[in-house]
Amino acid sequence: MVDDDDWRVLRDVERELAQDAKLARAFEQHERAQRTQPYRRGARIALLSALSVGLLLVALGTPIGAVAAMATSGLIWLAWRYPDSTSWDQR
Repeated sequence: MVDDDDWRVLRDVERELAQDAKLARAFEQHERAQRTQPYRRGARIALLSALSVGLLLVALGTPIGAVAAMATSGLIWLAWRYPDSTSWDQR
């Protein structure tokens, strides 16, 4: 629960942001960067995993399995990246 001191500090921070446009822009830019950064890491992990499994399967002599593994990894990543578009509860 938020007490009076917390509300006072929050109002002070909001007042500072309202007075200093440069500081407010810096907060907004940082927030945008934080929102997109985890997806980049997830994309790299998914890509490296799919390539590793695919190359291993190609080396073992199963190119169809390699394509299936890479396609499955890509679809899993898409479902993770865009969860709203894959849900059954579309309103």
